[in-house]
Amino acid sequence: MVKFSTKKSDISVEASFSGPAFDLLKPESALHEKVTERLAEFCQITGDDIRLNRDAVPLSNASVTYALAALDGAARVSIDKAQIAFFNAHLLRTEQIASSSLALLNAVSEVIPNSSYQNFVVRGNIHCVLEGVEPLAHTSRYVSPVPEGFEKTIGNAVMYYFGQEGPRSYSSVGVDMSGEFSDCVYVTVAIGYDSTKIGMDELPEPVIQHYNQLLSVIGLEPEQ
Repeated sequence: MVKFSTKKSDISVEASFSGPAFDLLKPESALHEKVTERLAEFCQITGDDIRLNRDAVPLSNASVTYALAALDGAARVSIDKAQIAFFNAHLLRTEQIASSSLALLNAVSEVIPNSSYQNFVVRGNIHCVLEGVEPLAHTSRYVSPVPEGFEKTIGNAVMYYFGQEGPRSYSSVGVDMSGEFSDCVYVTVAIGYDSTKIGMDELPEPVIQHYNQLLSVIGLEPEQ
Protein backbone atom coordinates (compact mmCIF):
# COMPACT_ATOMS: atom_id res chain seq x y z
CA MET A 1 0.00 0.00 0.00
CA VAL A 2 1.27 3.46 -0.91
CA LYS A 3 0.75 6.49 1.30
CA PHE A 4 -0.24 9.74 -0.38
CA SER A 5 -1.17 13.36 0.19
CA THR A 6 -3.92 15.20 -1.67
CA LYS A 7 -2.89 18.10 -3.89
CA LYS A 8 -6.35 18.84 -5.28
CA SER A 9 -9.75 17.22 -4.98
CA ASP A 10 -13.45 17.72 -5.45
CA ILE A 11 -16.44 15.73 -4.32
CA SER A 12 -20.17 15.83 -5.00
CA VAL A 13 -23.15 14.22 -3.30
CA GLU A 14 -26.44 14.01 -5.16
CA ALA A 15 -29.88 12.51 -4.63
CA SER A 16 -32.29 11.86 -7.49
CA PHE A 17 -36.02 12.21 -6.93
CA SER A 18 -38.39 9.31 -7.55
CA GLY A 19 -40.64 11.70 -9.46
CA PRO A 20 -40.38 15.27 -10.82
CA ALA A 21 -40.57 17.86 -8.04
CA PHE A 22 -42.23 20.70 -9.96
CA ASP A 23 -43.38 22.53 -6.80
CA LEU A 24 -39.81 23.21 -5.66
CA LEU A 25 -39.34 26.35 -7.72
CA LYS A 26 -42.79 27.91 -7.31
CA PRO A 27 -42.96 31.32 -5.56
CA GLU A 28 -44.71 29.86 -2.51
CA SER A 29 -42.13 27.12 -2.07
CA ALA A 30 -40.28 27.02 1.26
CA LEU A 31 -37.14 25.70 -0.44
CA HIS A 32 -34.92 28.77 0.10
CA GLU A 33 -35.98 29.09 3.73
CA LYS A 34 -35.27 25.43 4.48
CA VAL A 35 -31.92 25.32 2.69
CA THR A 36 -30.75 28.55 4.33
CA GLU A 37 -31.86 27.33 7.74
CA ARG A 38 -30.29 23.89 7.48
CA LEU A 39 -26.96 25.10 6.10
CA ALA A 40 -26.64 28.07 8.49
CA GLU A 41 -24.35 26.03 10.75
CA PHE A 42 -21.83 25.66 7.92
CA CYS A 43 -22.24 28.83 5.86
CA GLN A 44 -24.49 31.87 5.57
CA ILE A 45 -26.59 32.09 2.41
CA THR A 46 -27.84 35.52 1.32
CA GLY A 47 -30.05 36.55 -1.56
CA ASP A 48 -26.97 37.31 -3.65
CA ASP A 49 -25.89 33.68 -3.23
CA ILE A 50 -29.05 32.32 -4.88
CA ARG A 51 -29.39 32.06 -8.65
CA LEU A 52 -32.73 31.01 -10.16
CA ASN A 53 -33.09 29.50 -13.59
CA ARG A 54 -36.86 29.38 -14.18
CA ASP A 55 -37.00 29.76 -17.95
CA ALA A 56 -34.81 26.84 -18.94
CA VAL A 57 -35.64 24.77 -22.01
CA PRO A 58 -36.08 21.87 -21.71
CA LEU A 59 -37.94 22.19 -18.44
CA SER A 60 -35.84 19.43 -16.84
CA ASN A 61 -32.98 21.93 -16.70
CA ALA A 62 -34.90 24.37 -14.47
CA SER A 63 -32.93 24.80 -11.28
CA VAL A 64 -31.78 26.95 -8.37
CA THR A 65 -28.13 27.24 -7.37
CA TYR A 66 -26.79 28.29 -3.96
CA ALA A 67 -23.21 29.57 -3.72
CA LEU A 68 -21.56 28.14 -0.59
CA ALA A 69 -18.52 30.38 -0.30
CA ALA A 70 -17.50 29.26 3.20
CA LEU A 71 -17.29 25.66 1.98
CA ASP A 72 -15.83 26.57 -1.42
CA GLY A 73 -18.75 24.80 -2.98
CA ALA A 74 -22.24 25.07 -4.38
CA ALA A 75 -25.61 23.38 -4.02
CA ARG A 76 -28.02 22.85 -6.90
CA VAL A 77 -31.65 21.78 -6.77
CA SER A 78 -33.63 20.98 -9.92
CA ILE A 79 -36.89 19.17 -10.58
CA ASP A 80 -35.04 15.85 -10.78
CA LYS A 81 -32.28 15.99 -8.16
CA ALA A 82 -30.54 17.78 -5.29
CA GLN A 83 -26.75 18.07 -5.36
CA ILE A 84 -23.96 19.61 -3.31
CA ALA A 85 -20.37 19.95 -4.54
CA PHE A 86 -17.12 20.85 -2.79
CA PHE A 87 -14.41 22.19 -5.10
CA ASN A 88 -11.58 21.87 -2.56
CA ALA A 89 -12.72 18.87 -0.59
CA HIS A 90 -9.24 18.10 0.78
CA LEU A 91 -9.33 21.39 2.73
CA LEU A 92 -12.45 20.29 4.62
CA ARG A 93 -12.88 17.69 7.33
CA THR A 94 -14.81 14.56 6.42
CA GLU A 95 -17.33 15.51 9.09
CA GLN A 96 -17.93 18.89 7.43
CA ILE A 97 -18.57 17.28 4.06
CA ALA A 98 -20.89 14.65 5.48
CA SER A 99 -22.85 16.98 7.76
CA SER A 100 -23.39 19.75 5.22
CA SER A 101 -24.41 17.22 2.56
CA LEU A 102 -27.01 15.74 4.89
CA ALA A 103 -28.19 19.25 5.79
CA LEU A 104 -28.97 20.03 2.15
CA LEU A 105 -30.67 16.69 1.46
CA ASN A 106 -32.77 17.00 4.61
CA ALA A 107 -33.75 20.56 3.73
CA VAL A 108 -34.97 19.55 0.29
CA SER A 109 -36.78 16.49 1.64
CA GLU A 110 -38.83 18.76 3.91
CA VAL A 111 -40.44 20.53 0.97
CA ILE A 112 -41.09 17.52 -1.29
CA PRO A 113 -43.22 14.39 -0.69
CA ASN A 114 -42.01 11.75 1.75
CA SER A 115 -39.71 9.06 0.34
CA SER A 116 -39.02 11.26 -2.68
CA TYR A 117 -35.39 10.22 -3.08
CA GLN A 118 -34.75 7.34 -5.43
CA ASN A 119 -30.99 7.00 -5.18
CA PHE A 120 -27.86 8.64 -3.78
CA VAL A 121 -24.57 9.04 -5.65
CA VAL A 122 -21.19 10.19 -4.30
CA ARG A 123 -18.45 11.14 -6.78
CA GLY A 124 -14.90 12.26 -6.12
CA ASN A 125 -11.83 13.27 -8.11
CA ILE A 126 -8.44 13.33 -6.40
CA HIS A 127 -4.94 14.32 -7.50
CA CYS A 128 -2.64 12.29 -5.25
CA VAL A 129 1.06 12.85 -4.50
CA LEU A 130 2.49 9.40 -3.77
CA GLU A 131 5.19 8.68 -1.22
CA GLY A 132 8.23 6.76 -2.47
CA VAL A 133 6.99 5.90 -5.96
CA GLU A 134 6.62 7.77 -9.24
CA PRO A 135 3.09 8.12 -10.69
CA LEU A 136 3.97 6.21 -13.87
CA ALA A 137 5.52 3.35 -11.92
CA HIS A 138 2.42 3.05 -9.73
CA THR A 139 -0.19 3.16 -12.49
CA SER A 140 1.88 0.74 -14.60
CA ARG A 141 1.21 -1.95 -11.98
CA TYR A 142 -2.41 -2.05 -13.11
CA VAL A 143 -2.09 -1.61 -16.87
CA SER A 144 -0.68 -4.18 -19.31
CA PRO A 145 2.25 -2.90 -21.41
CA VAL A 146 1.38 -1.86 -24.97
CA PRO A 147 2.62 -4.54 -27.40
CA GLU A 148 5.48 -3.72 -29.76
CA GLY A 149 4.51 -2.35 -33.14
CA PHE A 150 1.99 0.19 -31.89
CA GLU A 151 2.41 3.91 -32.40
CA LYS A 152 2.98 6.16 -29.41
CA THR A 153 0.14 5.93 -26.91
CA ILE A 154 -1.22 8.52 -24.52
CA GLY A 155 -2.63 7.54 -21.13
CA ASN A 156 -2.53 4.41 -19.04
CA ALA A 157 -5.81 4.51 -17.08
CA VAL A 158 -7.52 1.55 -15.48
CA MET A 159 -11.07 1.46 -14.11
CA TYR A 160 -12.60 -1.10 -11.75
CA TYR A 161 -16.38 -1.53 -11.54
CA PHE A 162 -18.26 -3.30 -8.74
CA GLY A 163 -21.88 -4.38 -8.71
CA GLN A 164 -24.72 -4.36 -6.20
CA GLU A 165 -24.11 -5.33 -2.59
CA GLY A 166 -26.68 -4.61 0.09
CA PRO A 167 -27.91 -1.01 -0.26
CA ARG A 168 -24.99 -0.17 -2.55
CA SER A 169 -26.11 -0.41 -6.17
CA TYR A 170 -22.69 0.05 -7.77
CA SER A 171 -19.26 1.58 -7.32
CA SER A 172 -16.15 2.25 -9.37
CA VAL A 173 -12.60 3.48 -8.93
CA GLY A 174 -10.09 4.53 -11.56
CA VAL A 175 -6.45 5.58 -11.56
CA ASP A 176 -4.53 7.41 -14.27
CA MET A 177 -1.67 9.84 -14.72
CA SER A 178 -2.74 13.35 -13.77
CA GLY A 179 -2.88 15.59 -16.81
CA GLU A 180 -2.88 18.64 -14.55
CA PHE A 181 0.00 17.77 -12.21
CA SER A 182 2.94 15.69 -13.43
CA ASP A 183 3.80 14.56 -9.89
CA CYS A 184 0.31 13.11 -9.21
CA VAL A 185 -1.92 10.20 -10.04
CA TYR A 186 -5.53 11.03 -10.83
CA VAL A 187 -8.13 8.97 -8.97
CA THR A 188 -11.87 8.93 -9.69
CA VAL A 189 -14.44 7.35 -7.38
CA ALA A 190 -18.20 6.86 -7.79
CA ILE A 191 -20.54 5.12 -5.34
CA GLY A 192 -24.30 4.71 -5.77
CA TYR A 193 -26.93 3.67 -3.20
CA ASP A 194 -30.56 2.59 -3.44
CA SER A 195 -32.54 4.95 -1.19
CA THR A 196 -35.17 2.28 -0.51
CA LYS A 197 -32.47 0.28 1.31
CA ILE A 198 -30.63 3.00 3.20
CA GLY A 199 -31.60 6.29 4.83
CA MET A 200 -29.84 9.62 4.40
CA ASP A 201 -28.57 9.69 7.97
CA GLU A 202 -27.07 6.21 7.51
CA LEU A 203 -25.01 7.17 4.46
CA PRO A 204 -21.76 8.68 5.81
CA GLU A 205 -20.32 5.62 7.52
CA PRO A 206 -20.73 3.10 4.65
CA VAL A 207 -19.62 5.72 2.10
CA ILE A 208 -16.39 6.44 3.98
CA GLN A 209 -15.73 2.76 4.60
CA HIS A 210 -16.25 1.79 0.95
CA TYR A 211 -14.30 4.81 -0.28
CA ASN A 212 -11.30 3.54 1.68
CA GLN A 213 -11.82 0.04 0.28
CA LEU A 214 -11.82 1.42 -3.25
CA LEU A 215 -8.55 3.26 -2.63
CA SER A 216 -6.99 0.01 -1.46
CA VAL A 217 -8.00 -1.64 -4.76
CA ILE A 218 -5.59 0.71 -6.55
CA GLY A 219 -2.89 0.31 -3.90
CA LEU A 220 -3.42 3.54 -1.98
CA GLU A 221 -3.50 3.72 1.80
CA PRO A 222 -6.36 6.01 2.99
CA GLU A 223 -5.26 9.27 4.56
CA GLN A 224 -5.77 9.59 8.29
